[in-house]
Amino acid sequence: MRKIMIVDDNYLSAEGIEKNIDWEVLNAEIVHICYNGTSAIDAMKKEPVDLIISDIEMPDLDGISMSRQALDINPMVKIILISAYDKSELRFHIFQGI
Repeated sequence: MRKIMIVDDNYLSAEGIEKNIDWEVLNAEIVHICYNGTSAIDAMKKEPVDLIISDIEMPDLDGISMSRQALDINPMVKIILISAYDKSELRFHIFQGI
């Protein structure tokens, strides 16, 4: 079973991702829901995950910086970055290993 982490500073967004996807059908389980990038890195050090679904814009440690750190911990982790913001500078970010 694949282990999934959801990272979003918006509680409703994180809950929406958790509740509206049939994770069992995908042979996956949510093992961490974190509300900032720093807690996500701490959680990942304790229990590795296969996939991170993360907001880009977060206080403390943004999703892009968190993704770089996550890849340092586990170069095989897959990362999906999401955002509700419409900023032209946030087009696409490609990370090696993804």
